[in-house]
Amino acid sequence: MINKKALFAITFSLLSFNSLAAMSLVEYQHRAYTETGRCLSNYSNYQLAINYAQQKGLISENAAQWARATGYYPVIGFFGNQIVAVCRHRF
Repeated sequence: MINKKALFAITFSLLSFNSLAAMSLVEYQHRAYTETGRCLSNYSNYQLAINYAQQKGLISENAAQWARATGYYPVIGFFGNQIVAVCRHRF
């Protein structure tokens, strides 16, 4: 039988792993289609933002490929290193 402390530690580690997981394609697309705040009308370095987010594990490989194909780039917060919005590059 697992004691309460071990059960709490296992549960906490599983929850914290989920919060650190890369953003999936489905979540990235949802945010791309529903968020418009903090977006520049024409951000020339959008490819760098996508590459950075993928390298740091903020978005999945599938999300990065879709972002490159469609021009939706992540806006990454300076202090938290988290995605605060997903915007569209205007070609």
